[in-house]
Formats: sequence, C-alpha cells, structure tokens
Amino acid sequence: MEKLAITCKILYDKDYLDKIILLKEKEKHPVVIFKDIFDYFHNVKRFQVKVKNHVSENLNNEEIWSEMKDNINNITDYIKFIKNLKDFIVKRLLIFTNQKEKQWCNETSILMIHSVKGAIKGLTLCFENNLESITKKYIKNIVLSTIFHIIGTHEEYQGLFDKISYIKCENCNKLSNQVICAEKHLCHKCFI
Repeated sequence: MEKLAITCKILYDKDYLDKIILLKEKEKHPVVIFKDIFDYFHNVKRFQVKVKNHVSENLNNEEIWSEMKDNINNITDYIKFIKNLKDFIVKRLLIFTNQKEKQWCNETSILMIHSVKGAIKGLTLCFENNLESITKKYIKNIVLSTIFHIIGTHEEYQGLFDKISYIKCENCNKLSNQVICAEKHLCHKCFI
C-alpha cells in the first residue's frame, strides 16, 4: 500500500509539473528584433497602412458591404469581411514576426477579431433604433481604432507590438523591449 501511495504521489507531481511547463509555454510570446527604433516604427507603420488599405478595400466591395449591413446585428466569424480580416491579420502578423510564431499569430488574430466584433456590436447598440445609419466610415473607423489600440505603441502601458519588439541596448548590449532613443539606443536600466 505504501508503494502505491508513493507511485500515486510521483504521478501527481509529474502531472503537476507538466501542467506548469504547459502554462509557461502559453505565456511565451514572440521576440522580434529590430536594428533600431526607426526600423521598429517603420514596420509598425507598414502594418497599420496595410491593415487600413485592406479594411477600406473590403468595405468598398459592394458584395462584402451588403453582407455586412444585412448581418450588422449578428456579426460572426463567417461574415466575409471578418473572415478576410482575420486571414489578412494573420498574414501581416507573420510578416511582422519574420514568418515565425504561426500559432501565436493565429491566436492573436482571433483575439483581435473578437475585439473588432465586440466594437461593432457596441456600435450597433449606439444606433439601436437606427441601424441603417451605420456607414462604411463608422465601421472602418471602429475596426481600425480597435486594432491599432491593441498593437498600441503610444500609451503608458505597452501594446502588443511593444511587448514583442526588442532592440539592442548600445550600452549593455542586451536586448530590451523598453528602449529609449537618446543619443544612442539605451534600455530602461541604462537610461536611468
């Protein structure tokens, strides 16, 4: 009986450690290294411009816009605009991460799409009695605002791209995702 208890404890401990390892793997995010802060902002801007153009092109497609308007009260993953946007975001995130972290890019695109759908739902609640007043411009602005605030590069709290983007500190030679560009690129520790 004693050996059975020891065996059970060992199996429980192994299961527990396996779950901790799995959780740590889930916390992982990509590390994208940029040569300097200007390279980083260039890539962020390129992402924003490509997403903005994609959203505009899709909303200007009458078939896509018509389906969107017909289903404005029930936006699902099967609406062509949403499907196209998700696929496009995955593609652009893969480009941003240098074609690495496919699973992370897919999971992140899903979170972005859920946020976009929530924002559109919020917009429909604002126009509850007058849904036909919702225009392409409203949808475009709310979609872009939602996505751009998720990647956020301008707030006190790091946005998605700030968290995954690293630049080498020119003082200590360590990679950091909190670099300040004074006369040279310095990590937060070296700057202080």
